[in-house]
Amino acid sequence: MVAVLGATACGVEQSRVDANAQVSVKGKALSDVGTDAGAYVGSPLTGTKVALIKELDLSEAIGGLTITAATLGLACLDSHPPALCASNSHLATTEGDGSFSFSVVGRDTQGSLGVASTMEVVVRAARHLGETAGAVGIAEFTVQTTSLQLPDLHVWQPGLRVETNGKSVQVRWPVLPSSGYGSRPRYSLDFDDSQGKVVWTTGSAQSDAPLDLRLLEDVNSFVRVVARASNPASGTTVDFTYLSGSVKVPGNAGAPVSRGAACAAVTVSGIGPFNAACSLTNGDFTKSFVSGASSTGAVIDLGTDRAVSLVVVRGCSAQCRISLSGDLTAWSDAGSVTGEYATAPITLNRSARYIRLSGTPNVALLRQVSIW
Repeated sequence: MVAVLGATACGVEQSRVDANAQVSVKGKALSDVGTDAGAYVGSPLTGTKVALIKELDLSEAIGGLTITAATLGLACLDSHPPALCASNSHLATTEGDGSFSFSVVGRDTQGSLGVASTMEVVVRAARHLGETAGAVGIAEFTVQTTSLQLPDLHVWQPGLRVETNGKSVQVRWPVLPSSGYGSRPRYSLDFDDSQGKVVWTTGSAQSDAPLDLRLLEDVNSFVRVVARASNPASGTTVDFTYLSGSVKVPGNAGAPVSRGAACAAVTVSGIGPFNAACSLTNGDFTKSFVSGASSTGAVIDLGTDRAVSLVVVRGCSAQCRISLSGDLTAWSDAGSVTGEYATAPITLNRSARYIRLSGTPNVALLRQVSIW
């Protein structure tokens, strides 16, 4: 959820609201449920807690995780909220028509040096049958008036349909309604494990487009679709993030051939000693390979020559170049990847024992390399 809720940040700007002024933030929460015909049935979200959160000036942590305002907002909606909620959140409950209202003072909407803080309103619906987590609606904005009426905040419940065929996974959903949700919606998919840790996320997605099942490896995954759009409001722009309910993915592809393989760090001195207990191949997608910036690359030893068809990389902070070798001496280029979640198909199923990733400038954030 931490990755899912990294919503688009509003631009930095000075606050035009007096620090001592009374400020009201109002809106309405609506629940829209998708039907088999692709339409939506809407109704007010009544008797539901809503959180107003100010973006944290400094990184705060709950349970060791750096959190965003949205993740804090969800935590504050729980029956036993963390202590941080007492100083950084306001709660309201929706009325019969779904309306909610917050009353704060100007300084509650500001950060240091009078900057208008990014504020978020977060609301969560109960999970539907078959969902492991309910849908969430998030509105992100700055406050530049003492009376801000937000556009309606929808909790989008499209009713995902998920199928696998042994090679790919397809997620189907009816697109957002043409009005009321904001302009130019963009979609992505997020896959988590049973603990809520991110397995894979797509930069963009379309309904029914196949995704290689190997990206989920041997994890029993749960998927949700994330939609983002925006609408203008009084002196600001409201960025909406709609998270569908999460549903189980039926099946997985198993472990890659690289699972448990030894690896070695690459520095300016060359390739270091191989470590059999390699964090890059152990199936843990959360921990970084190295601490600091000394390692410019990593080499994975598959133990014997294998036909390589796909390299999956998690945590490439910039560009990572991929090279193949059979003897650690002669290397052939096999392409490059860029981004937190990236793949590199290897043409002609080339054979190799060693796979090297070279980072620009380093591989300090590299978390997992999976080879198929």
